[in-house]
Amino acid sequence: MNGWTGFFRERWMDIATALQEHLTISFMAVVLGSLVAIPLGIALVYNRISWLNSVVFFVANLFQTLPSLALLAILIPLMGIGVKPAVVALLLYAIMPILRNTYDVFCRSTPMCWNRPGAWASARFNAL
Repeated sequence: MNGWTGFFRERWMDIATALQEHLTISFMAVVLGSLVAIPLGIALVYNRISWLNSVVFFVANLFQTLPSLALLAILIPLMGIGVKPAVVALLLYAIMPILRNTYDVFCRSTPMCWNRPGAWASARFNAL
């Protein structure tokens, strides 16, 4: 009964509850991040103001580079301890990858983006 097997036998209910909470929080953050980042990525593809793309990606990169402990230190005084700050922190971390991938996919399938610098070079490289 010693070791890991004993721990899992005694605490399997607590582990299952924590796993369920973790999956729920992660799912909520990814869904909310998708609701924010996918329309924003599509809007940036058809945007005529090029500097706006740079600003949006800069802000998204800022959220991505914040350490999680620092982000929680900022969010906990504002929102308290619980599910809300965890979901908001994961939402901020989910925006950049979803936004970048949405922008890349729509930009490669839109002729308007093909004349941007590096568009054909990256398409040829990915074809390899």
